[in-house]
Amino acid sequence: MSKMKNKNSTMKILALFISILLWSYVRNEVNPKIIREFKGIEVEIMNQRLLNQSDLLLLEPKEVKIAVKVSGRRSDVNSIDKKEIIAEIDLSEAREGTQKIPVDVNVPFKVDLEDISDRYISFEIDKLVSVDKEVDINMSGGSKGDVIKDSLISPSSIKISGPSILVNKVSRVLVDINVDKIDSSDIMKLPVKVVDGKGKKIEGIKTNTDMVEVSVSLLKSKQVPIKPSVVEGSEETAKLSKLIPSTVTIKGLEKDIKDVKEITTEDINVAEVQSVQSDQNINVNLILPEGVSVDNGKETVEIELKTNLISDVELEKEILVPIEQISLENVKEGLNASLGEGVEDNISLKIKGEKSIIDSLTPEDIKLSLDLNGLDEGVQPVKLLVSSLKEITIESITPEIVETNLEAIE
Repeated sequence: MSKMKNKNSTMKILALFISILLWSYVRNEVNPKIIREFKGIEVEIMNQRLLNQSDLLLLEPKEVKIAVKVSGRRSDVNSIDKKEIIAEIDLSEAREGTQKIPVDVNVPFKVDLEDISDRYISFEIDKLVSVDKEVDINMSGGSKGDVIKDSLISPSSIKISGPSILVNKVSRVLVDINVDKIDSSDIMKLPVKVVDGKGKKIEGIKTNTDMVEVSVSLLKSKQVPIKPSVVEGSEETAKLSKLIPSTVTIKGLEKDIKDVKEITTEDINVAEVQSVQSDQNINVNLILPEGVSVDNGKETVEIELKTNLISDVELEKEILVPIEQISLENVKEGLNASLGEGVEDNISLKIKGEKSIIDSLTPEDIKLSLDLNGLDEGVQPVKLLVSSLKEITIESITPEIVETNLEAIE
């Protein structure tokens, strides 16, 4: 009986030993320990709210992904979903500047964490600031000399906020106004634009309002001749010789300047000018229509008086001025201007004046111009303008009207 019991015990121990060997075989050969890498694990960035409460802002990175290696038995590793791997970064202790913050990774209990592709992530954190900026007008389109006057912007300044690195780049806050799309006076609601010193829009800046109301008056300008008003019969001892300048650039609402062809002076009584014993200059005021002003603000013109003590023979003369001397002025933006194909090579002027002056006059002394202010694309007939000449009378100009070709710039 004793021998049977001993034999059974031995068999049991042998069976247990064989079972352990079989289990070890299955464990190591059939279900071995392996390492597997999971890529693209999204890292949750924690406590950004605490940054904002401290007037700090996370600049970059906004999103972090890492690769995680885990180890364990094949069956356990292969049963894991990448969503079960939790990766976090805590910004609660972050401060302004660039700093590296560790990544905390948790894996399922049945596997072990083997390695992380990035154990530390570099973050850039900036101070959140706010400043007030005046709103400016950025004008485009229109003709040369157009100007916006009496503009009213509401609100006139806005608050901009964002990271200090961006706010410090802000040069201006603008509203864009295309002159070609507004009347003489207009009220518009326009979007604001935050730009740097080169006029490039800065992204990532917040404003306390996206739109402002703009009220504008658009002033047009044009050049017209000055006509002296000399009291009749007052030129016994002296006569008007020259205007300085002979033309003036005026500005005003289009309705106020469109019919203005010239600007006259106050009456000039040469006989009442003191000591007209030799040549002299005097200043007289310009008479400006209501709503019209002088572009440079100077509302006087200088008159050169020449005594009549020495007489000279007066004669007439024809002088030819090459068309190359014609100046094309006030061309609307976006257009090219050239003389029409039918224009002769020379402009013929019949002039009258004292012989000594006439004889010394050359074609280069005569300034011809075409004022193209307000003219649109196409072939346009334009009156030829001649600058005033000292003691010279222009009897006739041939041709007086010159065709001008205005074409869009491609």
